[in-house]
Amino acid sequence: MGGFKKVYKFFSKICSALSYVSMAVTFMIMLLLMVDIILRYFFSSGLLGSLELIEMGMTIIIFCGFAYTQVERGHVNVDILINRIHNRRVRAFIDGFVYFFTAVISFALLYASFMKVSKEGATTGVLLIPLVPFEIIMGIGYIMLTIIFLLDSIREFLRCFGKEEPEEAESVMVPSH
Repeated sequence: MGGFKKVYKFFSKICSALSYVSMAVTFMIMLLLMVDIILRYFFSSGLLGSLELIEMGMTIIIFCGFAYTQVERGHVNVDILINRIHNRRVRAFIDGFVYFFTAVISFALLYASFMKVSKEGATTGVLLIPLVPFEIIMGIGYIMLTIIFLLDSIREFLRCFGKEEPEEAESVMVPSH
């Protein structure tokens, strides 16, 4: 296995681990919602702060799943024009440029997220949960997304210039049967 493939696989495994965190939080939110609905139905009163917990959980779900979705090529991809290009090197160059441009945007979002980290000790309104850990999770998600976009860009440029023909990224999750 080449060096590039090892690096890509390493970061894919990190993304996979983050996706498992995302799945666990999804399950916890589901349980929280179920308990909240049952309490509202039978006792006309839900859990205090359940909305805040769900909002914080959604932050974890989204930002822990971003990069893994890219590893699995799950993001929306509009390829109306690129499908008309039959030269695989030109197509790889365009894909590499798009991935690089997207990495730059992701890096800008990463920078903005770290500039936003609450320094005054901001908390949620009801449960007074500090926002800093969730802002850090947001930054970690953007770091991983930026790295994956850069690796995808490098892979496409290598294909374009015929230096290396890496295989498509293998899924690092165990397939369900």
